[in-house]
Amino acid sequence: MESELARVVKLKNIENWGIWKFQIRVILNSYGALDVALGTDIRPADLAEMWQKLTSVYEQKSEASIHMLQQDWYNTTKKSSDNIATHIAKLKDIAHRLKLMGEAIADSMIITKILMTLPAGYRHFVSAWESASADGRTHTGKFEGKTHN
Repeated sequence: MESELARVVKLKNIENWGIWKFQIRVILNSYGALDVALGTDIRPADLAEMWQKLTSVYEQKSEASIHMLQQDWYNTTKKSSDNIATHIAKLKDIAHRLKLMGEAIADSMIITKILMTLPAGYRHFVSAWESASADGRTHTGKFEGKTHN
């Protein structure tokens, strides 16, 4: 924004008001701030009000938001840029957000999703996991030790 502002003519008096106003409006609009400057989009006055607005937007329990999270859950695959710990954290985050919306995913489903989305290099781990006793298999703490890609 600083480079754009450097090119704006300096407001001197009524003579260059029109051109200055036009340039500023274009810049504000490009940054999505024009409605705030014009007073048509009133921002929260304090932190508490801002926090309430954020929670109302991001913690909606609408069918649409649940559906979108479920799509995220089913479509998530491990990205090559993510290590295993990051990938597992993403899956756990989606599961946690679904739980907050009353759509809990069973631990066995989380484990299955993790195992299904591990790269081919982890097939020996998957085999060992599946041959271990069911009592010792949880998704909390078992994967974090192996964090290579």
